[in-house]
Amino acid sequence: MARIALSAVVVQEFSQLRSTDGTTRADIVLEWNVLESMVRHQRDELKLIPFPGSSKTARALAGGGRLSPTTYLRGPRVFGFTGVYRPYCVDTGVLDTHGDPGEAARDLVEAWEQDRDLYGFLHYDLSTEGGQLRRWIAISVESSLRAGESRVEKHTARAKELAQIVSTVGEGPRVRALLRAQLFETSHVLRKEAVELIDQLPATTDGAPDRSVAEAIRPGASDELARVLDAVTRFERLAVTMDNCFRSTLSTFRLITPEAIATDELLRDGASSIRRCADEAIAAVAAIDQIGTELSERVAELVAPVREATGPVQFFDGLVNRHLAVQQAKGKSPWITDLEEGWVPRQLYREQPEPRDVDGWMHPYRLSTLYSFVEGTR
Repeated sequence: MARIALSAVVVQEFSQLRSTDGTTRADIVLEWNVLESMVRHQRDELKLIPFPGSSKTARALAGGGRLSPTTYLRGPRVFGFTGVYRPYCVDTGVLDTHGDPGEAARDLVEAWEQDRDLYGFLHYDLSTEGGQLRRWIAISVESSLRAGESRVEKHTARAKELAQIVSTVGEGPRVRALLRAQLFETSHVLRKEAVELIDQLPATTDGAPDRSVAEAIRPGASDELARVLDAVTRFERLAVTMDNCFRSTLSTFRLITPEAIATDELLRDGASSIRRCADEAIAAVAAIDQIGTELSERVAELVAPVREATGPVQFFDGLVNRHLAVQQAKGKSPWITDLEEGWVPRQLYREQPEPRDVDGWMHPYRLSTLYSFVEGTR
């Protein structure tokens, strides 16, 4: 959140500008500049604590390129090193609904100034070191916007300072205390409860995946939060079952025929359990307060092509139909080709990962992000 606050303060003067692609906004352009600086000047630190986007950046720089819409991101909504925190930032007043800095952002930047003795950054006072730093960052953002790719200086004291600032922005005592207060003051009832429960968990150095956090806070959860966690668990079991069966078939067979499908153990198991998994997921989602009915209808629609499957052949046909509908909606080609003698996986999609644990989660729910956030403010 502190990074988003700094970014929002800097880029607010460029809120109406877009890069040469007509889409990319100034906050993403600042991410280009920050990540390039970090990969160049914080390489050892990134090996110990991977930073979202650093691997993509390293690949671009290794090829002699710069970050741009084609090598990084166009929109900051859910990805990048700040995207996952955006809904929370709007909830706490760090950002308004347009992405401009709110009062909470100004409070965070002011606390950061005091932690680092960089006064003048918030009020853009060019007679101060903080004001001069902000001006340098703003110039880099504007030049990158107009060039359509990162134009941050590569090897300068300022670039090194930018990398160091971003990697340590939440470490000062004033910022950490303010972030912690904002965590517990959120108006989102379930998120606040999750934060309070996570805060009671033992600290770990390796973080925790979403599923582990959910399992840890479930015993102390209210009825409403428990229903949400149970719905996620049931839905993920359904999603993993479908995903495992489809991907495994692509990697197992070069020609997918009814005869081959009928003897595949994973598909047989999936066909025998899919209706139970589907019904449990639909019921669990329907039990969520307020939005459960709407979400359960969407889950029912998702699973409709496979729910009534009576065997592995029908089950796989349903998975294919679902896949074709998804790819068509995306405007993309399917992963398999329909030939007279059967389905043939396209070469690009024949190598698939090993099947997940059926109790694993394949979609992000940001509980691990929230856990890391709480840990960082202790």
